[in-house]
Amino acid sequence: MGRSIRKTDNSVLIIFVTGHIKYVPEAFHLHSFQFLIKPMEQKVFNKEFTRAVKTYQKMKRRYKISSKGEEITLEIKDIIRFETHGRYLRAVTKTAAYEYGGA
Repeated sequence: MGRSIRKTDNSVLIIFVTGHIKYVPEAFHLHSFQFLIKPMEQKVFNKEFTRAVKTYQKMKRRYKISSKGEEITLEIKDIIRFETHGRYLRAVTKTAAYEYGGA
């Protein structure tokens, strides 16, 4: 199941919850967020679930800019770097660079 989830969305956080240690190598291969072994205390699960939610929220943060008269929203995870060009800033992603700001 982890493989089909990963094929659909490479950024999703996967948490394996199982009593079978034999799945650990697969979990690593799929870059899972966590591997929890049953039985476990409810507080352990709650702690890891909360950590996953906070991590997901950080991954989905957005940065809004106005570039060439167009309002653009970039996900923080997609921004590689910021550069300065005279009085302008440039947000560089894997696919494009967006110049904005200035006076």
